[in-house]
Amino acid sequence: MRKYLLFPLTYILIFILSFSISCNKIENDTRSNSILIIKSIKAINWEEEEADVLFSDVIVEKEDSSYIQSDLAVVELTAELMNPTPGLESSIYNNIMIDRYIVHFERSDGKNTPGVDVPYPIEGNLSALVEIGSSVKVSFVVVTINAKREPPLVNLVDGNEPEIKATAIIELYGHDLANNKVKATGYLQVFFNNYLNE
Repeated sequence: MRKYLLFPLTYILIFILSFSISCNKIENDTRSNSILIIKSIKAINWEEEEADVLFSDVIVEKEDSSYIQSDLAVVELTAELMNPTPGLESSIYNNIMIDRYIVHFERSDGKNTPGVDVPYPIEGNLSALVEIGSSVKVSFVVVTINAKREPPLVNLVDGNEPEIKATAIIELYGHDLANNKVKATGYLQVFFNNYLNE
């Protein structure tokens, strides 16, 4: 009698174990119910105003001095629920924390070798909370000073190389407050050259 009872109990235990493994929280780390949305990405121009296109000056030359400066951009973010339930408000755990970004550059002519045709990719840290239904603006470096000291941008200083037109592909990474990963990608048009400075 005991022999026959042992088999059903074994199958029940296997079923319970397999169900608990399939519901492991680790497996659901990247399954957020929140969506990170990029509303806009703007460049910060020489007058420190927002612009749709970045004109990146590889060197600032004035009568008594010359220097290199990084280029900034500002992104406006919002967050929404992927599957909102009518009548129920979002939880604090649906809010999104942005903690990292990556920028890499691509040209429309297909010449995309970093350090030869376009600047090397850059990565930076951010710290911005995006609450569900609200908007947040975050500024960040899109072209570093170091990039302007290296090819291909340093080759533009003497004015003999043609202007470089590229698209900055900006990837934002973060997680909701339940620790599920989120990501969003945006784009910014960039023109690299040695522009005249007044």
